[in-house]
Amino acid sequence: MTKASSMLPRKPTKNSLSETESRRVDAAVAFLKRYPDISARKAATIYNVNPSSIQKRLLGQTRPQEISARDKQSLTPTEEEVLTKWALQ
Repeated sequence: MTKASSMLPRKPTKNSLSETESRRVDAAVAFLKRYPDISARKAATIYNVNPSSIQKRLLGQTRPQEISARDKQSLTPTEEEVLTKWALQ
């Protein structure tokens, strides 16, 4: 017999940044490129983001959300437009 707590659904983990957080990380990275004497930790404080998020973006371990979403898109913008027009007929 299993415990009741093991039957409850698990809370999903958050592996990605929200759109606003991603924008703030992008702004912090741009700030660091413009002012290389500033530390990533200081930029994280200024832009209210986790310092590790900035470090990962600088090292290329993560990509901006806009680029990741574009890479996952199945249809080209033209195909999407044609399909939308057809569906709305």
